[in-house]
Amino acid sequence: MSRRPTPQKFHDWAKKELANWFYDYGSSASFDVALNVLKEIGFQTDSFEPNAKTPISCIQFSTNKALESSIQLDLSVAGYKTLGDLMSATAKQIRKINGIGPKAIGAIQAKLHEFGIDFKPEPASKALTHP
Repeated sequence: MSRRPTPQKFHDWAKKELANWFYDYGSSASFDVALNVLKEIGFQTDSFEPNAKTPISCIQFSTNKALESSIQLDLSVAGYKTLGDLMSATAKQIRKINGIGPKAIGAIQAKLHEFGIDFKPEPASKALTHP
């Protein structure tokens, strides 16, 4: 006789497996489909917790479709694939990406702040001192 996992253990397992799947194959469209399936079978999906491995493609930075497409493409081309990649960059490095303007950087920072994370802090400038 096999034991059934508790609903919470199953929920935790499913969440971990989905996160791994999205990391390898995910897109924001498949993420939305999976969240809807989880809602239909009774899981609480309102507590999505992104982490460093969360693919950028699973994050919606803007409701403006043109701006969203531009952000996703520009970050991807520049090599930023996960939230961890963004968290290891400074805002100045992101601003240097071709196509990332003031609106885009604002949308990216707002989404990061929504998740309680931020870019890597800018290094402290070295003040010139005279002997």
